[in-house]
Amino acid sequence: MYAVDQLHSLVSREHPARPVIFVRILLGLCHVWKIAVYWPVTAQLLALETFRAEWAPGMSLITDATRPWYFAIWLAGAIGMVFGWLPTVAGTVCGLAVWGLMLMDAQLYSNHLYLLSWMTIFIAITGAKNHSRTVRHWPVFLTCFLISNVYFFTAVSKCNAEFLSGAVLAFHAHIPVLGGPLPFARVLSWLTVAVEFAVAFALWPRKLQPWAFLAGFLMHVGIVLTMEPRKNLVVFSTVMLASYLLFLDARPASRLVIWDDHCGFCGAWVRLFRRLDFLGVLRFEGSSNEALLERHNIPREEADSGLQLIYAGERKSGYDAVVGVLNSTPLTFLWAGLLMIPPVPQIGRRIYARVAERRRCILPAPPVAHG
Repeated sequence: MYAVDQLHSLVSREHPARPVIFVRILLGLCHVWKIAVYWPVTAQLLALETFRAEWAPGMSLITDATRPWYFAIWLAGAIGMVFGWLPTVAGTVCGLAVWGLMLMDAQLYSNHLYLLSWMTIFIAITGAKNHSRTVRHWPVFLTCFLISNVYFFTAVSKCNAEFLSGAVLAFHAHIPVLGGPLPFARVLSWLTVAVEFAVAFALWPRKLQPWAFLAGFLMHVGIVLTMEPRKNLVVFSTVMLASYLLFLDARPASRLVIWDDHCGFCGAWVRLFRRLDFLGVLRFEGSSNEALLERHNIPREEADSGLQLIYAGERKSGYDAVVGVLNSTPLTFLWAGLLMIPPVPQIGRRIYARVAERRRCILPAPPVAHG
């Protein structure tokens, strides 16, 4: 019964729509990029003198006559994903178009394209429209499960003597290192496998997510900057990093931020946080709300002296509250973990305390309305 209940919960649950919409837009842009890349490639494959490795000769949907129409329909689907026009239809068209491209010729198969196609189809199934508040949860879960599996099995495939020796990275990565690249590449190879194994599991527990996001972000940036073919790797890294949003707890107003609403300096930071909060997960309240402070057992002096963040039954203050806010916004959550690596937090807390003591002198202002 427990398994049946869990399955029913998975199928019937709803997921906040905003992160899915954000991912849908990024996937649409990735399809536009792929269209630009493969338009000339397919023309070269159709040239008479080009070697072909067709899966089934004569069965390809892409021919000299159909190629312009094929890419036009694919582009229409990509634009529909970006702007939210019939997103289920648009996403399905894009996902199937990628399959049709790979089936044109064996040389066009790419694990990056394969991943893009499945992610696109799963996001299409959610039916995330621009005005949606919630979407089906199970396709989002399948997308997250897919991403976790990609990391896990990629790490498993690299557990071999050739990769762990550093020879593969030394050949593909362009990293100038004094004394030769191989020793450094060997260390980097072991680190890559360890990070991929860790990220595969750390994306799920809420406590570990900031570290998983940071590790994945640094790894993918390093991949794009040092390895080829860069065009494919940009799309692959974009798809993987965009999917991290789906792991976030994006329930609307799930995080309460209490700030000194009689301080103009604090008000400026709150306005910035509001602009960053595309997902709408933050709820802002002023410290002058005595009933709210009493409900959460927060002394007025403490609320006035530092930002307060209440989330998942925990309260963070000052510098740690700022980091918590940055951990929840789409433009900052990937790298916010850097702010918790020693000695950054120790320095940050001292700077925050010093600024908090002087902020009224820095920018005095009349009270700002509650938000």
